[in-house]
Amino acid sequence: MAEEVIKEEEEKVGLPSLDEMLKDDGFKKQFQSQLDSAVSKGVEAYKSGSFQIAVDKATEAKLEALKTKSPEQLQVEEVKNQMAALQKTIDDERNATTRAKNKNVALTGLTEKGLPAGLGDFITGDTEDETIKQLDNMTNVISEYVQGLKADGLKNNNIEVPHKETLSGAGLKIPKADASAAEWEQYYIAKRNK
Repeated sequence: MAEEVIKEEEEKVGLPSLDEMLKDDGFKKQFQSQLDSAVSKGVEAYKSGSFQIAVDKATEAKLEALKTKSPEQLQVEEVKNQMAALQKTIDDERNATTRAKNKNVALTGLTEKGLPAGLGDFITGDTEDETIKQLDNMTNVISEYVQGLKADGLKNNNIEVPHKETLSGAGLKIPKADASAAEWEQYYIAKRNK
């Protein structure tokens, strides 16, 4: 709403729009300089204000906590932090190894079932059992989808294959697919009699 009013006023007065003024390189540089200056002043005001106060309080609290602890407590705390970091590293490596093993299970299963290997990422689970379950689910879904496509293809089959006259192994002329029941009957009777 306010933008529309400003545009109307600019049009009345004949002032160029901001977009038009930004096309001028000199104006663009001056405008960017003013904008940078205003942002820098805002950041400095924030840092010298509440941000700096919060940082100071947190630092003081940490220093007070360190003053009340003995050197042994500090060492124990440092060892605990190192152990936690080490445990996280071990867990991450274990999870990566398990994930790789489960992905191999998925890829092997996909290959055995003739499915694209690209589906491996989608069915790899956190455990081997979960991966196998996902593989079975994916196989069932794809199988149902393919069956549906085949059924639709057969149902909507409007392709007419040109018929050629062929002879059976007994030298009899095989009727065309659209032959009448009588022609088929004659064929089978002749075939039986030969």
